[in-house]
Amino acid sequence: MEQRKEQQQALVDIAGDKFRADFTAGSLRLLSDSSRQLPFERMDSADLTGYHTFLYDPQGKEIYQLPTSLNRLPTPILYVEIPNQAFIDPVQLSRQAGFKDEEIDPAFFLRSATEHVARVAPRIRLMGDEFFLDLRKMALVDTINPHNMISMEDILVMSDNRLSVDYDHATRSINDPEIDDYDKDTTCIILLDPLEKLDPVGWHLLRSTKPDPVREMLHFNTDDMLKAARRNKPHNWEKRTETHRQSRRKR
Repeated sequence: MEQRKEQQQALVDIAGDKFRADFTAGSLRLLSDSSRQLPFERMDSADLTGYHTFLYDPQGKEIYQLPTSLNRLPTPILYVEIPNQAFIDPVQLSRQAGFKDEEIDPAFFLRSATEHVARVAPRIRLMGDEFFLDLRKMALVDTINPHNMISMEDILVMSDNRLSVDYDHATRSINDPEIDDYDKDTTCIILLDPLEKLDPVGWHLLRSTKPDPVREMLHFNTDDMLKAARRNKPHNWEKRTETHRQSRRKR
């Protein structure tokens, strides 16, 4: 907590690389070289799951930009997942909203002092094509085109919990036998291990009955910060509340 009161920013560990959250710059800055940044705007939005996802290049210490044409994603490139900004560093967001440290909920200091470790999604191979298993999105995400996904709803779960995928290599998607001109030579039924073996950590998180604190912080905004600070209510509370509301209306 004392570290946070000295204006230090939260850390995020991505495949062993340490980044410092800098919300003023809208990015994560590499601890050993602040000129290297991972802009939040280049990550997938956290609006649906509460988590940002992006392709990370551990060699260049940067977000990997997919080329226009790519047959196979380079092996070092990772598909990583980090919590939303409000969960990573609620203290920094509170300070940006104009709160003094004595007005911020003490629990925020403990959370912001935590080093957050990014999750790395496993790769799954279907007929030589590679996909990332993203259990929060409940989908297989195409490594060369993240917009192309195979929903887990379209995959058959067998009695032993193995997955049966009726896959079409030509379209890199689930085979549709109702289409007349599909090529049988490019399709195959593939059996995969159960989800709990493919991604044990992700499966455990998915099956947990505890509320996800990351999702709880997803829509955290200035009004929530005001509520969280009530027990440390300053003398000019009402004036500050109205000031914050007016500033939000102007945005």
